[in-house]
Amino acid sequence: MNQVTGLKKLGSVGLMAVLLGLSGCASVPNATAPVPTIKQSMQGMKGALQPAMDSTTMAEFAKHVAQFKASTADATRVIYSGTAAEQAKYAEGMTKMKMGLAMLDATMAKGDLMASKQVLKSLLAVRDEYHKLLKK
Repeated sequence: MNQVTGLKKLGSVGLMAVLLGLSGCASVPNATAPVPTIKQSMQGMKGALQPAMDSTTMAEFAKHVAQFKASTADATRVIYSGTAAEQAKYAEGMTKMKMGLAMLDATMAKGDLMASKQVLKSLLAVRDEYHKLLKK
């Protein structure tokens, strides 16, 4: 084997080792990770709201909206522990939140920060409406 062939072989072996090492570093989300509680999800929404409203750029706003959306998604995975009527009311509220988030996405796609903030503010009103109905 000449030096060039040996170096190529060594290079490809080294590359494979690096790739295998990197794949071991990648984390795979745990499919059975615990779902946050409703309280934790609502606190996450609240924690993302004010920084989003204070944002001065669409990029900054989008970062906080992503946190808000993640907390909302967590809240939709929770089974509300109440009566059947309360569970239905909770599901109704989460459906309104999802619809509002779709409207927020459409507004953000237009690049209008002020309009996007108004849509986000309307989601706060939805959250507050259902919070009053379901708070125990």
